[in-house]
Amino acid sequence: MDEFEYFIDEDNDENDSVESDSGISTGSSTNSISSFYEEPTNDMITEIVKEINSQNPIFIREMILFSINGILSKDTRLSSSALVFIWKLFKLTSSSDYPAVEKILFNCPELLSSIKLLIFDQDNSKGLDFYVGGVFHYASKSKIGCEQILEYSIDGLLEMIKSTSPPVVYYSFTCMHNILMNIPKSRELFNKNYDLSSLIQRLICPDEIFKSKLELITIDMLSRLATENDANKQLLFDKHVAHKCVRTLLESQTTKVLIVNGQLLRIMSTNGDCKSYLIQNPEFIDFLIGQCLQINNSYNCRVFWSIILNLSDKLLIEIGENKGKIIELINAMVKFVKDFRRFSISFEIVGLILCCLSNFSCHQEWVKDIIWKRGIQFTIVDFLKMERKSSSNYLSFNAIEACYRCLNHIIDKVSLTCIDFIQNNHFQIVSVLELLKIKKCEDDLHHKLICLSINDIKKMQSYSKEEVRNLLPPLRTWVILMRHILKIEFIKNPKGKSNRKVYQFMVKSIQNEVFKVLNFLRNKCLQKHQIRSQEDDEALKELMIHLNFLINLKETA
Repeated sequence: MDEFEYFIDEDNDENDSVESDSGISTGSSTNSISSFYEEPTNDMITEIVKEINSQNPIFIREMILFSINGILSKDTRLSSSALVFIWKLFKLTSSSDYPAVEKILFNCPELLSSIKLLIFDQDNSKGLDFYVGGVFHYASKSKIGCEQILEYSIDGLLEMIKSTSPPVVYYSFTCMHNILMNIPKSRELFNKNYDLSSLIQRLICPDEIFKSKLELITIDMLSRLATENDANKQLLFDKHVAHKCVRTLLESQTTKVLIVNGQLLRIMSTNGDCKSYLIQNPEFIDFLIGQCLQINNSYNCRVFWSIILNLSDKLLIEIGENKGKIIELINAMVKFVKDFRRFSISFEIVGLILCCLSNFSCHQEWVKDIIWKRGIQFTIVDFLKMERKSSSNYLSFNAIEACYRCLNHIIDKVSLTCIDFIQNNHFQIVSVLELLKIKKCEDDLHHKLICLSINDIKKMQSYSKEEVRNLLPPLRTWVILMRHILKIEFIKNPKGKSNRKVYQFMVKSIQNEVFKVLNFLRNKCLQKHQIRSQEDDEALKELMIHLNFLINLKETA
């Protein structure tokens, strides 16, 4: 389910109210052209819809082509009557009771592009804009409608968005929002052809109708348009959108407000300026931590943990007066991970928390001490020992990498406690072969494997980006951890005979594990594609350096 749809109601049109997928209505339109035609009744339209559902495609196409001829007629009355007929038809067929709108659009794809012409026809009555917008709005409730608007009528939609008529603006905004929800790749086209500044301006300085009806939809659209777009994130920050979202969250904590504003802040919090702004706002940090401590599996809980994760690399550096709250959060994070079953926490949220702990433990010694004393290392080992069946009942690859990173960070102090832990849990930490035995699941990326081997290093250009990015980070972190463990074992007592035996045994077992992993990956590689990223190429080279080190270790201290 889409994050915006997570909380919205179904469309429920009554009379002439304008309704979007959000369930928010604008009220009846004042635009009327009743003097030009005899309006078809709802009963008449219902009977026609029933006929559409029962008739063959030829009947549907002939009926719509007849309507198109009327719409494009120079006779204002005829054009108006035909357009209102299509508007009422789409209004009714967009409901779940009469899912005929897809049949209409499939059998007559030129309908929307023909109606679009009215937007640019200066001779037509302005009263028609309302009905054109309505047809676009109801068409956008089906995926095929979104696709056709995107392919044939995007210029008409963008023109309607400029309208000063509140009902037309409402229809066009909800249409654009439906397209962004149904077709994620559409954001590239909108970003290329639409000035985001005008959308931001409406949000920052809204009129009453916009504020009450379109604010949440607009924020959600901004989230989608800023996804994977650094320029848009910077523009949003420069236009003070982050400040508005923070104030809104602090003042109103309804579910809708939490989800929509939190989602936009989650996306913006990867921007450096926005990250610093949020961290330096103690009131927001206090609010954010409070939301995360109310642990559950709701969408807004995942959103706020994601914000913590995005801020975690700088949060402890610029901690300021937030230290007390951060310590409370870290203690809670360890508790949630250790007792995730008792708290009924999903693996998705556990993975987010583990990633946060990994970042928190990177540099700050006091954080390492806290989580080590709380026994997070034993919990991580328990996770590594779990049977991995699918992506839904186990940690993501990012979370697995976080487990290895966290271990790497907290055992960097050479102490007898660390060494005892490593020796006692050696087999669980070393055994990463199970990490790769993921059964086929819904997410195709989870069972694509990297074709890795010392002899295959020259074939790196054949690895796909997906294969590299799924398994390379946890595997690379694992081999670094293995080097770290061996370093600790050697430092403990490099000249002792008993230590030499332990060291030799660990070297041998790690080497065996490396060979097994390489053979497994090479034999199970499912697909090869061209790599286009120099970053991927460098990451593979770095991994091979670590693997070579482990394979070529001498069995002497």
